[in-house]
Amino acid sequence: MKKKTRAVVRPNVREAQKHEAEVRLAAESPVITVREASALCHVPLNAVRGWIARGLLSYKQVGKCFLVKKAEVLEQLERDWRRGS
Repeated sequence: MKKKTRAVVRPNVREAQKHEAEVRLAAESPVITVREASALCHVPLNAVRGWIARGLLSYKQVGKCFLVKKAEVLEQLERDWRRGS
């Protein structure tokens, strides 16, 4: 039983560490990826993609990667929070 418990706990710890690393990286950069924006704001990827699709965020596509301005992401998050969405 202990081996199964450890196997279940370790991926969760790794996932949390990865999330913390993404948030730290996003905090240092003026331009971030959609995945980093999602981690920074604690919202699903589809929420950030929806903001882009609705024209609420400007973006630049580099290959398959969509880059957004961190300041715009935080402003949009604040607008959604004030609106109660």
